[in-house]
Amino acid sequence: DLFYAATPTLGYEYDVTGIVTYSYGDFKVLPRDAADVIEIPVLTGETCADPFVYGAVNDLPMAGDLVAGGHDWYSFTTDGSFQSITVSLCGSTGLGDSKLAVFDDCGDFVEWPSWGAPEGTIGYNDDGCGTGYLSELDLAGLAAGEYYVAVYGYSDSYAGVYELNITGVAD
Repeated sequence: DLFYAATPTLGYEYDVTGIVTYSYGDFKVLPRDAADVIEIPVLTGETCADPFVYGAVNDLPMAGDLVAGGHDWYSFTTDGSFQSITVSLCGSTGLGDSKLAVFDDCGDFVEWPSWGAPEGTIGYNDDGCGTGYLSELDLAGLAAGEYYVAVYGYSDSYAGVYELNITGVAD
């Protein structure tokens, strides 16, 4: 039997069809030809490594549309001159219940827990807007650099349009 060999490309996911074998706890899919391997590019914003670019603190808010079970990632920069930086979804009208997590490096993110803050966060919030179930958090004394924000639902069933606003109060 002749099977097709494919070399995966970093930054892509694949749908592969073909003959399935199982041996010693390992499944293998053996594609028959190039048509059995379909590259699916990872879209901007789906991962910390390929986030939407918010820009700098105090830039204009960005609108997003969270899919059920999804996590939208954003990067933002600060020059380190802010006493406090607020990351907020307050005022969003389409997303019913949200969470926010902030990381100073994508390598600090490990996995999404079933409850509470993800490991490696420098900031996390669930229901911080005062009323309702939208999220807002304050970060004090961030050094100059790039940071990463994850917007996601309280559970996998939450989805909807939102507005992300990152503002700062100067020292």
